[in-house]
Amino acid sequence: MEKENKLIKGIFEKIDENYYKINGNRVYFEDEVVELIPIIRDIVVQEENIAIEDYNLSRSSYILDKKEIPVANLITEINKWLGSRYIRRKKLENEICYYETMSGKLSVEEELIPLVEDIINNKNRPIEEYKLQKEAYLINNEAVSVSDIVLNIYDLLSRYDLKYWRDDEGHYNIGGEDFYLEDDDVQIIEELINDESELDRSKYEHKKCVYDTDGNECSIINLSLYIHILFVHEVDDDKVRAELKELCLKDKLDRAKKDFAEKVYCFMASLPLSIRRLLTKGEEEYHDLTARIKELDKDMDNNPCYEKLSPAIITEELSSFLENPLEQFFEGTSEEMELLQQKFDSENEEDFNNFFCKELGEGRLQLKDTRRILDDIEIDTARVPLRGPDKVEYYYLQAFVNVHHEEYEQWKDNVRESGILNSDTIIDFYLDTLSMNTIFSYWYCFFEGQIFDRFFHAINYGFIRPEVMKITINKLQELGLSKYVQERYDEYRKLTGGGRDFCFFKQLNMMKVADELSIYYNVDKSTNEKNYFFTRMYLLKVIDEVIPTLKTRLDVAGFALLLWGSKYFNQSICDKNFSVFRDDITRIFELENLPDVKEEYTAGKGPVKKKARELRRHFQFLKPLVEATYLT
Repeated sequence: MEKENKLIKGIFEKIDENYYKINGNRVYFEDEVVELIPIIRDIVVQEENIAIEDYNLSRSSYILDKKEIPVANLITEINKWLGSRYIRRKKLENEICYYETMSGKLSVEEELIPLVEDIINNKNRPIEEYKLQKEAYLINNEAVSVSDIVLNIYDLLSRYDLKYWRDDEGHYNIGGEDFYLEDDDVQIIEELINDESELDRSKYEHKKCVYDTDGNECSIINLSLYIHILFVHEVDDDKVRAELKELCLKDKLDRAKKDFAEKVYCFMASLPLSIRRLLTKGEEEYHDLTARIKELDKDMDNNPCYEKLSPAIITEELSSFLENPLEQFFEGTSEEMELLQQKFDSENEEDFNNFFCKELGEGRLQLKDTRRILDDIEIDTARVPLRGPDKVEYYYLQAFVNVHHEEYEQWKDNVRESGILNSDTIIDFYLDTLSMNTIFSYWYCFFEGQIFDRFFHAINYGFIRPEVMKITINKLQELGLSKYVQERYDEYRKLTGGGRDFCFFKQLNMMKVADELSIYYNVDKSTNEKNYFFTRMYLLKVIDEVIPTLKTRLDVAGFALLLWGSKYFNQSICDKNFSVFRDDITRIFELENLPDVKEEYTAGKGPVKKKARELRRHFQFLKPLVEATYLT
């Protein structure tokens, strides 16, 4: 039988009968796995060899992490399972906690342990709740101010080090997928995954790399994306994994749809919370939410997943975006409410659940008036997430919906009948589950833009004040969504046979723009006439795609530099004065209302060249205008 334990001594903490912290990772044990707790604890905290015969096990095999493991292999598999946790090791020494995570090494002062482990375990709490006493703390031996601590820790924990997935033969197993990678390629992949915001990705856009022992190769940018997705998601569905691999490695990703969904999410997140709450009710005719929830009670009771919910789970999820949910939904004496909050803060779920149910059952704790709660609920803006899923999550959703297309179409038919709000949605929300229902809801609202139909209903029935409408129209223009929304709204009015007049998008007059722009066109020497190639091949796309994304004078200067350096425009028309040309481009494309800047953005300025590079990289059709070297 096995007799080996190679894991360095760690920390094993009991929270309640089912929840434990292993080196800071929050872990839930249930069913037969509870019997393995003594072995897991000893493996974590002991350096000595462990013999499986020393434990009184009742089974010949156990299910751990969805795998059936014979008793003879338990110690090896438990070590692998522990090694797959985000925090691999944790050590407390001289009031400094040292973590070794999948992102690398992290050291923090002991007082920051609760904050670090809440971030790792996806528990959202305001920084004030940690009652930090100092103005700055050491993180990786560098002093960081309290105001920057959370972002600093997030940044350090969101990095990935591929060496943790490498075996002795140079192979990598990431998310159940085997890769064979050259060391130089590994370095680039880590750079692409970890330094995305700072990286000039264009230097790798033509770089290919081999990724398996058969010699198959693909774009290193796409491979890094696929590996990043495997880091973020446990892709258990073989069909989804195969689709995801095909999309990434064969370069079939729908990047335009991803960009669109990101913009729709940003628009939704920018709305006042009262409007957001209104739109996410999910009911086409805005049924009273209180009545709708009462209709759901029976469905909730009959839902097989309902038993997984508990007062602790529900309160925990509500705490991610509500200010003091216990006080908002329940009432009792001040002593009763204080004790209830203490029980919840202790993280002992069993104790909290028992106390909550007893106090509610015996009448010392009472539910407040439901209608008033739903109308006047206080949402803590500091806790509401305003960042949508990152790109790796968008592409996972794309693969999932592609594979389950028939189920998605059936789901849409059901939603049109009954609305998005149902017992499955509510339970998935509380359990924080990325289920088929959750994925379909997100795809429907953001990738297909269905959220706008609810928005149109809201503006036509007076739910949104005029001053808020002005802000939303400006936001749509800022995100480059105004033309899409105008077209969708026009279609909405045709289908519904009504609707008020709203102007979301002011269309540039292409003929007028072309005429004014042609002043700068070069003369074709073969015909001795102006060359209108730019008008024929570029202008429509520029008006539809580029112009809506220009939000600052720097953006305009970068765009103007692309035209200035191209062979289609004659710099002599304005005596080779870029500032004159830039201001003319601003006027011709009606961008004068953009914010003024103190700095004069001229052709030789670094920020202008950088912005031009970004535009050239983002809009592929602009690349032929100038060579990349022109912008260096």
